[in-house]
Amino acid sequence: MFNKLVGRSGAHTIGIAHCPAFTERLYNFNSSSGVDPTLDSAYAVQLQQQCPTAASNTEVPMDLPSELGFDNSYYQGILRNRGLFTSDQTLVSTPAAAAQVKLFARNSAVFKNRFAAAMVRMGSIGVLTGSNGEIRSNCRAPN
Repeated sequence: MFNKLVGRSGAHTIGIAHCPAFTERLYNFNSSSGVDPTLDSAYAVQLQQQCPTAASNTEVPMDLPSELGFDNSYYQGILRNRGLFTSDQTLVSTPAAAAQVKLFARNSAVFKNRFAAAMVRMGSIGVLTGSNGEIRSNCRAPN
């Protein structure tokens, strides 16, 4: 079975995030070190260097190995505990979702085909047209 959330999360293979979106995993996490224990320690150090404080507004690639390429390296990173967001790393918290992550990490073509199909399906959900919808000037906030 295809886990839609695992597939759509593959969008994180492209783009950037600002430090405040993920620094809860680097500072004051509920652990003895203050760092999320599900995060690769070398990756955590690298992120702490890029985001020296939780309030830093530095831009960090969501998928460091290929920040501008649409590929399956995002899933390979998750398997190495290098998911930037808690939601990324959570994708391997159940056996079914972890199996999907492993499949996508091994087979880029399967990932791309399933991602495309999921985006087409999602694009037809509740589409607003005419005066019922709006084109946002800023995608983060309604006009």
